[in-house]
Amino acid sequence: MRKILLSFFVLFPLFVLAQKPVECDTIIECSGITADKLYSRMKYFVADNFKSAQNVIQLDDKDEHRLLCKGNIRFEVKSMTWGMLDGVINFTLDLQAKDGKYRVTFRDFTHENFNRKYGDSWCMGLVCDDVPEGYKKGKKQYKEMIKRAIPLIIDTEAMLLAKLDACLKESPKNSDW
Repeated sequence: MRKILLSFFVLFPLFVLAQKPVECDTIIECSGITADKLYSRMKYFVADNFKSAQNVIQLDDKDEHRLLCKGNIRFEVKSMTWGMLDGVINFTLDLQAKDGKYRVTFRDFTHENFNRKYGDSWCMGLVCDDVPEGYKKGKKQYKEMIKRAIPLIIDTEAMLLAKLDACLKESPKNSDW
């Protein structure tokens, strides 16, 4: 009995940690720029790169130099077999600034399909690096979704990070008009 309990306590953390939600956390140095300037440029970045900054920004804390934004990525499968996965990948973008550096966190990626004809059976939910333990909706669908979603997420993160970095490291152009 002891061996069973011991093996349970040894193996249980491995099962719990086996499926990690997809997340990206980056800290970027930019010496010589104050937290206030970075915060102002972060707001400019959000306004310039999302359809409506007012709808995207969920938390705007000027004292902490922090923006918490909700966005989504269009997710198209273009396949007859997996076409029911078409929809969006929702995500949270957390931007924080300190003097000389800023932090960008992409997290809470969730898949939501557009076609509600079959109810939520094709909404895969939280995007993890593998099928979550005990997932009941459809493991094949989930595997297909992560096979296609993770590269899309990585490309989107890279594109937004590059745009954010360019925006934060150089001041917006202001012509004397």
